[in-house]
Amino acid sequence: MRPSDDWRWNMRFNCELIYDLHECCFHSAFFLFCFRYFEVAEMLGRKDKSHAKHKEVRKITSKICYIGCALICVSYLVNATFWLFLRDKNIDGYHIAKIFTGKIMQGIFILINCALLIVSLVWIVQSLRHDP
Repeated sequence: MRPSDDWRWNMRFNCELIYDLHECCFHSAFFLFCFRYFEVAEMLGRKDKSHAKHKEVRKITSKICYIGCALICVSYLVNATFWLFLRDKNIDGYHIAKIFTGKIMQGIFILINCALLIVSLVWIVQSLRHDP
């Protein structure tokens, strides 16, 4: 029997795919929120608050946003690919790679987001403390 004919396999595949999509969307949205908060902190802490300077900085930060979201999406695409194509094969390193993309990378994403939020909060507090 082919895996595509197996009802359990199809359900598991759908569940895994939906879970990866959910996690990808969650981590992308959380990264965008944290990075936008960091941009606001940078804007408040900058001495030159002109619109021209904001547009110049925004060109750079928007590229960082795109790269961050792309890395998150690629990580979950690799995670789904490992599950889809390598789940039944006895390939050395499959479980290590699955744990790395499925668990460790999630922790790294959360750690980066928390660091962005902490830096942003400290920066805003410092900026507003000296602003009458």
